[in-house]
Amino acid sequence: MADRTIPRKRAARVRDWTIVVLVVVAVVLAAGVLAGAGRVQPGGANDRAAQSNLTNALTEVASDLPTHGPTYAFATPGFLDRTAPEFDWIADGPTLGARFQAVGIDRCADGTTCRSFVLAAFNRTTRVCWYAVTADTAAAAAALGLPGPGTFYGSRPHPQTCSAGTPGHPTRPPSGWQVSYSAASPSG
Repeated sequence: MADRTIPRKRAARVRDWTIVVLVVVAVVLAAGVLAGAGRVQPGGANDRAAQSNLTNALTEVASDLPTHGPTYAFATPGFLDRTAPEFDWIADGPTLGARFQAVGIDRCADGTTCRSFVLAAFNRTTRVCWYAVTADTAAAAAALGLPGPGTFYGSRPHPQTCSAGTPGHPTRPPSGWQVSYSAASPSG
């Protein structure tokens, strides 16, 4: 009987270690799958930061409209530097070497009524220029090629320059104007 006990104990230890190894492998594979599912491209956090800067800048400009409106003609970089100093406001858009917090603005993007503005922010890590545009009227939206009044978003990967546009002729991103940053993402 002693002879049979040793192989059974050995078989039990081998079985136990096999189970332990399989559990460890399963945990490692599950962790890898979960990490891969939520994986973001390198610099994706910086894209989110540029988008957040644009969203906050939109709020800054829009909140000043009731006091300084009825158009966005007041929204010069000098004025916005005083009311929202957390950003480095640049007329017509940040250059590629601009500080991270740079937000470019084209305050009369529709060319005549000043009822719209375009903002641009550049992510140096992914080399994507992000845009946000707001148009208050149907005429301003039509001048910008928007589907209607409201706020829309766009992106341009690997641009020569990252600019909010030139007066009367805003930059139209290759993504087109979309209803969200994710829809405007260059990765689809």
